Amino acid sequence: TREDIILIRQHMKGGKQIKAAGGISGPADAAEMIRLGAHRIGTSRVIAALEQMQKEGVEYETISNTAY
Repeated sequence: TREDIILIRQHMKGGKQIKAAGGISGPADAAEMIRLGAHRIGTSRVIAALEQMQKEGVEYETISNTAY
């Protein structure tokens, strides 16, 4: 949840990264998670989300196209 991302961000140390997954139903959710501090997004709707984020000017970095 959004609250979880905020809480994790406040307490993490050592340059670790946050992956937000679950409940991300579209580009607005993904952009919000990034804004809140997530470094990675896990979603089955990634292509549509990335395309929409690009149209909206949201910056992101593609790390891998491999599903884990």
